[in-house]
Amino acid sequence: MPAETTIDDILSEITARTITARVLLRQDLVERHAELVAALQTAITADAREASMEGGGAAPAAAQAVVDFEAEIDHAMRDFVFKGIGKRGWSDLLKQHPPTKEQLKLQPRLDHNPETFPAVAVAKSCLSPAMTVEQARQLEERLDLTQWSQIWQACLSANIGDPTAPKSSVAGGILRASAAFATTAASEASPDQFSLDG
Repeated sequence: MPAETTIDDILSEITARTITARVLLRQDLVERHAELVAALQTAITADAREASMEGGGAAPAAAQAVVDFEAEIDHAMRDFVFKGIGKRGWSDLLKQHPPTKEQLKLQPRLDHNPETFPAVAVAKSCLSPAMTVEQARQLEERLDLTQWSQIWQACLSANIGDPTAPKSSVAGGILRASAAFATTAASEASPDQFSLDG
């Protein structure tokens, strides 16, 4: 008979949630990418007009330039790794940054001050790169809305979590389709055979 699970066993299994946000900080790369995509579109149009696609034309080289630059963009992205600080740690931070009366008038269910809490939570939860609250505030000020939202959402996900167990609907769908195909193939491959010995 297996030993009964104890609370110590359960406590030893707990690990903090870790979430990574990959953020492109360099907007000059976004602008350059747009230029290369525009050049590719121009090359495609020119090749079509000159009916030279079969001979190579300008489009393949322009397409390669886009793909190469996208690899450069991927290399330039920066990882922000967040680890949950625990329910009590999160609650304590919330208590230190309550919403103002004016903020509650606009959003009655608000549980934090959106002007002060996010930078503090990011600084406390970010494993890499480690940062102070002041550095997190500078990050919030200098990033655009999309960039900061990526970081903030990763911070929230690491601390608030997801109540459901992870499950991939894609993986399940592929396996079900494979099983159905194997069953169909097997049934088609083994019909009643007529004997040639007759």
